[in-house]
Amino acid sequence: MTTRTKSILTFLGGLVTGVVLTFVFLIFLGLAQAYSGSTNKDLTLFDGPGQELRATEFKVFQVLPDGAALANIADGENRWTTVLFLPDEGVAYYDDQRIHVPAGKRAVQIGTYRYVTSREFVKTVPVIEIVDR
Repeated sequence: MTTRTKSILTFLGGLVTGVVLTFVFLIFLGLAQAYSGSTNKDLTLFDGPGQELRATEFKVFQVLPDGAALANIADGENRWTTVLFLPDEGVAYYDDQRIHVPAGKRAVQIGTYRYVTSREFVKTVPVIEIVDR
């Protein structure tokens, strides 16, 4: 091989290696960001259960990437109140899902969650959990 051919092959090898390493780095960066729990920085949990919500039904309007669900109270006079349900093993939330509070259970606030709406408003909503009475 001539010196010129070796130089071209060395250049192309370095270029391909650089592109591959860049993609590998971006993949690791994306995975790290996906598993960083982006909602955790805006999530504050109480030491114990807080106030009880008198609602018996919630309607999910958005599911977050980590599996948590933003929902509105679907009954009573507070039906425009937005709440957050944390992701739970064995529960998969979906848009327009109706979450009912079964008899013998109650919805209690266990924390707060802060997020930015699509219109750039910062909102803080209660984090809700359905527990036994």
